Amino acid sequence: MNLLDIILFIGAGQGILLALLLFSRGTNKRNNRILGTLLGLLALHLVLVGNDNATFFLEYPHLSRITWTLPLLYGPLIFLLTTSLTAPRFKWRWRYLLLFTPFILFVGILMPYYLLPAQEKIAYLSNYEVVLQEDFGWMNQITNVVHVFFLAISLLKLRTYVQRLHSLYSDEQHMRLLWLRDLLWGVFLILAFSVLVFYSRKWGWPLLSAVYPYHFLGVVVLLYWIGYKALGQPLLFRADPMLGTLEPQLPAIEQRDTGGATELKDSVPLPLAVADSTLTDQAAQIQNAMEQDKLYLDPELDLVKLAQHLDMPRYQVSAVLNGVIQKKFYDFVNEYRVAEFQRLAADPHYAHYTLLALAHEAGFNSKSTFNAVFKKNTGQTPSQYYQKQGAKVPIEV
Repeated sequence: MNLLDIILFIGAGQGILLALLLFSRGTNKRNNRILGTLLGLLALHLVLVGNDNATFFLEYPHLSRITWTLPLLYGPLIFLLTTSLTAPRFKWRWRYLLLFTPFILFVGILMPYYLLPAQEKIAYLSNYEVVLQEDFGWMNQITNVVHVFFLAISLLKLRTYVQRLHSLYSDEQHMRLLWLRDLLWGVFLILAFSVLVFYSRKWGWPLLSAVYPYHFLGVVVLLYWIGYKALGQPLLFRADPMLGTLEPQLPAIEQRDTGGATELKDSVPLPLAVADSTLTDQAAQIQNAMEQDKLYLDPELDLVKLAQHLDMPRYQVSAVLNGVIQKKFYDFVNEYRVAEFQRLAADPHYAHYTLLALAHEAGFNSKSTFNAVFKKNTGQTPSQYYQKQGAKVPIEV
């Protein structure tokens, strides 16, 4: 047993322990169980990779080719986890079983091999060159494509979720599940490197092919990182409950004397002109809250606070922002903050302020949001802008 095997086995032990802890939790059961299942499967994979030698599989032939099908469970589980974490009202649907179609097909294709007696498997595994060639054959190449597909749709779903969060918050520091973005991109980096090593080994490239199976160290690091997040910040492992406030409440139900039946009360829609006038007035109220009341100076401002200030339903504020003003809450508020920063930067009374101090004065709550928003709105970094005004930047942001 070499050092790599020891590290892989320790990582597998960490994954199994974390999976058991997640399954035993009484809160966020659905999310924890999906993640726990994923971690348990990764731990099993690490054990098999750590024993990836002819002697082991000749002694335990029935464990061979499990790594051909096991990875096909990762993509669906990652997608289900992403879906569950980004949907406050997520419910299991039987159609989700279709996500596991590639796994089921591969198991069906390999079933004749799995049913072979041990002696026949040993005879096959004894021909190391043939086994090695088939390990890098068409089935595992399709597995790489399946990985890329599920990771891509998971990233798209997360992107949609972040856009919805931009309707609630004015600073990304308050947004949950940004750790999921880090997780998915971490998986993407591991996957990209693994595919490169896979084809390097297949085509005999001397340098990268020697990396196999050391690229599995990335999986070990991922397991420890997930463990830190799951145990240290458990509240992150659920969708933001405020997302439900973006949806209008169902109409009230009235009981009528119809033999015990329940009917919805008929409602008369507002004339189009009246509705347009109402929405225009509400848009003006929202803009006045920024321009006159300067709510954007509150670094903790979110949709809830703005709705309370206006005495307006949250979903209505969001609807007016998106439909009339045509901006997400995040962009709408931070545009005012950028303009305030520019005003302060031109004011001699603030000449001794650092850029970060000016950003805080303008209502920004975090350096990362300030830099990203400023670059998006002006096309230049805060320091570049400040220097173009003819001033010396006290401290770089």
